[in-house]
Amino acid sequence: MALSEAPGQRHNEKMLKQPVLVVAAVFYQQSEIDGTKVALFRRSAHVSGAGSWEFPGGKVDVGETETQALVREIDEELGLRIKVEALAGSCEHDYGNKLIHLVAYFASPANPPGNPSEFWGNFQFHLVDHDASKWVSQNEIKIDELAPADRPLVNGIFELLAKR
Repeated sequence: MALSEAPGQRHNEKMLKQPVLVVAAVFYQQSEIDGTKVALFRRSAHVSGAGSWEFPGGKVDVGETETQALVREIDEELGLRIKVEALAGSCEHDYGNKLIHLVAYFASPANPPGNPSEFWGNFQFHLVDHDASKWVSQNEIKIDELAPADRPLVNGIFELLAKR
């Protein structure tokens, strides 16, 4: 403890930290051949969390609903108009300098031509804050490569997708 800190000061600072509301999209494909897969995106070198894989999204701005923010963020980050579906999960993560309240939603293309599975097979994401994307099954996900805030959501997402 630094000399200038009062006992319990760090604990009080953590308790006073207001969570930042962040939304994320969970894109998924389900097929009898490949099973269930979700799309993950790797953060580019020029953004915080560089190199981590995540479900894409971003901060909810003042005056926005969660779904409005998610539609805006995915359009900005991936060049894709989406339809927000059901809640996929939520959690909080303390990064030290900020506390994140992450809310994830299942999402799909807003107006896919034909079958969504065929759409995903031919679609190329327009990556802005990411440098790579991949479709992975639950067994293919390397938890330690995910952004820390996304890690607690993985099992619940696949449990929900198994019921769809």
